[in-house]
Formats: sequence, C-alpha cells, structure tokens
Amino acid sequence: MCTSPMKRRRTPKRAILCCMFDGHNVFFDSDATYGKCWGMKEYLESTNTPLIVVAVDCNHSPNNGRLSEYSPFTFEDPKLGYIRGRGRTTMDWFAHTLKGMIDELSLKVDALGGGHVINSVEDAEIYYQETLRMLLDKNYLTGSDGGLDLTEDMARILTIVNRSGGFHTGMIYNYNDSNIPAAYRESLGWYITNGYLQGDETGELGLTEDMLRILKVFYDVLTAKKII
Repeated sequence: MCTSPMKRRRTPKRAILCCMFDGHNVFFDSDATYGKCWGMKEYLESTNTPLIVVAVDCNHSPNNGRLSEYSPFTFEDPKLGYIRGRGRTTMDWFAHTLKGMIDELSLKVDALGGGHVINSVEDAEIYYQETLRMLLDKNYLTGSDGGLDLTEDMARILTIVNRSGGFHTGMIYNYNDSNIPAAYRESLGWYITNGYLQGDETGELGLTEDMLRILKVFYDVLTAKKII
C-alpha cells in the first residue's frame, strides 16, 4: 500500500481509493516482472495527489493462476487449456474483504494523526528530543519540506526503540581485518573460510560487535564439544 505525501491535517479528509491489479508492477522496478514498474510512487510524490493506492499482487501459480484469478468467465483455449474463471470471487474480495481492511486501517491512522504534530526537534517534548536529533544526524529520519510530520505517538515509539538499543549507532565491521577486535578474529575467520558467513554483493559483512560476540559464543561451544 502507498499513500501520497499529503500534509497531515488535524481533521480527517476524504481521499480517493485506487486498487490496482498486478501489484508487483506498481511501485518498484526491483519487483516488476520486466524490470520496469509503472512509476506510481514517483507520480504520487511529485503531484501530491490525495490518492490512496493499494497494489495487490497477482496469483503467480504456474497453472495459469493469474488468468484464472482475473478472468470473468470460464473458458478453454487450445494453448492454455481449461481456465476456470474466478473473476467474480476476486472482485468480491476486493469490494468487501480488502475494502474492510482498508477502512479499519484508516480509522487507526486517523487515531494516530490527531493532536500535536512535531515538525522539528524543538517542537517535541524534551524526552523525545535526544532520539529525534540522533535519527536526523544519522539520516535515519529525514522528514519532508514541511518538516518531520510526526505525531507524539510516533515520537514515543522511536524513543522507546532507541532507548532499548534498537537503533545501532556503533561501529560496523565489514572485513576480517585489523579493525576487528582481536578476540573475534579467529572465530570470524573460521566462519568465513568454511563458507558459513558471506558478505553482500560487494563482500561487506555488515557486522556489529553484538553479532561478533554471538558468533564467537557459538564457535567456542563447537570447539569445546570438539565438533570442529
């Protein structure tokens, strides 16, 4: 689901709902069947259209699942074979089940949207300011031209996550080199040499010290039990 970047309002505003088939093609090139999406995300962001777009993926079953799901009637084709039309079932689901889910979600969003809107660190209560400032400094939180556009509930959630250690701000270790604390080099080398640990497409491991510690604990257990 994607909504246009409308400015938050104190009072609810009606918006047009657009449900789109073949949802994997709607927003992102990385998801699109042929590598090029329909650009709906860019359109909504550039036009600020008050439109709610819900992109529903199709049935990817190799047994003509998509045709069956979208077809309004049953038919038989020399190449495709027997296709049972489930279009009415699909539309009933869109009109009743999916629409009901969207209505329920909208009520929850409206409940979050009321009250004080935080558009800058200074707008927030002191309890939230340290977290918001850290997230802005790290580019974890960017906001928009109009500011942060956060409700107090959002700021509270971000602060709770931050204070419980959810936002890692320490060093990231990408290679088994001199930057790795000496205590972890042997265990890390074993995981890499034996193919149990691999980096991304550039070879970077992206490990925090907590991850290194966990890997070493498992390595020590395996060593103690003489499994390796």
